[in-house]
Amino acid sequence: MSAYDPVGWWNDETHPLSQTNLKTVDQGIKDAHLLDSAEVTSGTEAVLTLTVPPGTPGCRVVGRGRSDAAQERTNLTIRPNGLSTSGYQTQRIEWFMGSSTPGVVFNTGETSWATGSMMVAADSSSNRFGICEFVIPRLSGSEQKEIRFIGGCDPQGASAEARSVHGLGRRTIGDITTIELRPGSGSWVAGTRFNLLLL
Repeated sequence: MSAYDPVGWWNDETHPLSQTNLKTVDQGIKDAHLLDSAEVTSGTEAVLTLTVPPGTPGCRVVGRGRSDAAQERTNLTIRPNGLSTSGYQTQRIEWFMGSSTPGVVFNTGETSWATGSMMVAADSSSNRFGICEFVIPRLSGSEQKEIRFIGGCDPQGASAEARSVHGLGRRTIGDITTIELRPGSGSWVAGTRFNLLLL
């Protein structure tokens, strides 16, 4: 193989920069960033739990969800370490389709981080899911932990019930080792999935 033949080294699996080896490296990077995932493949689940590997400095969670509750929309609720005692604080803005004035919510003393109506439920059109992304920059230590979240849903398609949500939260808690995810009402249905990624 000529050293100047790009096609030769691209197709030569013994070369470190061949397409095969670069794909392997790329997949390894992707696998390293995906720390855990939780999903409903059939039936329903009341809670999905993500496990944080020891030593993880910060994380990002991306997911989609749908509840079986008899309503169009529901909250996503987040509990690090399953902690359900009062002490969570959230503040968020919800934009409503058809309205130029967003809704502003500020809660203290809650039993979870409630992110607003970004998940759909049983009364929404079939095969629709809410989407979300949230970041917890620091997972270790005993000081306050902050969370930033964004997401939204469109239960019926261009309906007045569509939502777009952006907010922040905080709570004093120790090292975060698990993250529990629940719908505000009902249980998760098949197709719901959350991915835990390295920040």
